[in-house]
This record gives sequence, structure tokens and C-alpha cells, in this order.
Amino acid sequence: MDASEYRDAIPPTKKLESLLRFKDGLFELRSSGYSYNSLSDWLSTNSIDVSEHTVRRFFFPSMSTIIRCFVRMKINARTRSYI
Repeated sequence: MDASEYRDAIPPTKKLESLLRFKDGLFELRSSGYSYNSLSDWLSTNSIDVSEHTVRRFFFPSMSTIIRCFVRMKINARTRSYI
């Protein structure tokens, strides 16, 4: 099977988008102290099979975006290490 056949047969997954309907529960559990791995386990009980890394990316979309915000706010690297 070449790439075009694969693309036609199997649509790409959008795992981060599938987490949106569980957003409130995820934030509630995370603020209660649950780990990303525990959240991944909880999602698997709801038929959403995602890795711990995917759950972490849901909470922190892009570290480069966060760093850009720090630069715009003029927060230096030393201060960032305490945040």
C-alpha cells in the first residue's frame, strides 16, 4: 500500500481534538493532583486511548508559545525557572 492509498483508506487521527469534550473533567482532576498518566488511564475508561504525552500536550500546547509570552512580558530566564 502506498501513501495515497493509505491516506484514502485511513483518515488521520485528531487525538487532541477528541480530548475537548473531556476538558472540564481533565482540568478538575489535574487541579486535584492527578498525574498525566492517571488522566490517560481515566480517558481510556471513556474509550479515548491516548498516551500520557498527548494529555500533557493538551495542557501545554507548545512550550515555544509559552516562551514567546515570557519574552513579550519581559520575564528573564532566571525568573522563568521559578514559575
